[in-house]
Formats: sequence, C-alpha cells, structure tokens
Amino acid sequence: MNWKILVAMLMLAVAGSANADQSGKLVCVSWDADYDGSGKKPCLVVELQVEITSEEDQGLPGAFWITVQTEDGLVMAYTTANGLVEYPSAMLAMAKPADGFFKALPASRKYVVYKGTKAGLCSLSKERNYKVYAGRGAFTGVGEDEITTLVAANRPASEIEHRKEYYILFDTAANPWKSGIVHHHLCHTEN
Repeated sequence: MNWKILVAMLMLAVAGSANADQSGKLVCVSWDADYDGSGKKPCLVVELQVEITSEEDQGLPGAFWITVQTEDGLVMAYTTANGLVEYPSAMLAMAKPADGFFKALPASRKYVVYKGTKAGLCSLSKERNYKVYAGRGAFTGVGEDEITTLVAANRPASEIEHRKEYYILFDTAANPWKSGIVHHHLCHTEN
C-alpha cells in the first residue's frame, strides 16, 4: 500500500473522539496537606492516565500506542521505557508501541503517561494545547507470516521492528474504531 494513502487513512482514523476501546483522564493523586479549608483543595500532583483495551484483537500479536499532538504540529510518542519522546511526524509516533509488541495482546493495558504538576504537564508540550491519542494495532495473516519469515531468516532486529510498526499502522488506519482522542488539554487557560 502507498504510504501517502496509509497516512491519509490514519489521519481520518484518529480524527474522531475516543470510543469504548480507549479512555484517558487527568486525575489528582496528591493534595496540599496544609489546606486551610477556604475553597477548593489544591492539587499538588496529577496523573494523566490512559487505558486501552484490545477488544476483538485480544490474543492476537500486536501493540498499543499513545501519542500527544499539539495544535501546531509537535508530536510525541509515549513509551514505558522513555516516557514522551518527540517525533517528526504523527505517523512515526503512532507506530511506536507503548510497551513493546505482544505475541498475544492482553485484554487491556493501563498507562500513566505523566505524573507531576499541572504546570509540568504543559511544559512537556512546550506550553501548547494538545490532544492525547491512543489506540492499538494487530498483525495477522500476511503480516504475521512475513514477520515469522523474517525471524526465521535471522533478519536484523531493526528490520523486524520496522515491519511490525508498519503492520500496526496499517491495522489502525484500516480500522478507525481502534484509535481516538482520549484527552484534550488547554495549557494556556490552566492555572
């Protein structure tokens, strides 16, 4: 499939809002112990939590992914190994598994994409408004056969990972219900 068509399909897939397969929320996990009771109790630490379910893909080989995208084009991918890392395009970021590839996708996975102050959350996006996208992709049939062949042929790990990323992207683009917006944050209006 042509990469330009794949990118167009993927952008259409993630343009919608979240569905039952993924969710996200900003949760206060630590409050000011010296609170004097005069109004809303100040939150000291927040977590940006994301949960992704595998639904009909449970048990299939695949991966979960999470990206953060600002309105003006900054894109970051979340991985458990590296946290949020900037990428040159949404397509490349969405191909990065949050915590590796699974031989069999579990029923669901929960991630803490960020833990810290609200101000720190906005500093990650360089003070820009942003949206958090989450989704999953599986590879079966031709994709699974190709990867099995590459492994059997002792191809370089980087080549195998690249093909897995391609099939994750292709599956997400072909099945828009597998991805969506799970959180939208307005940095310049937060206190």
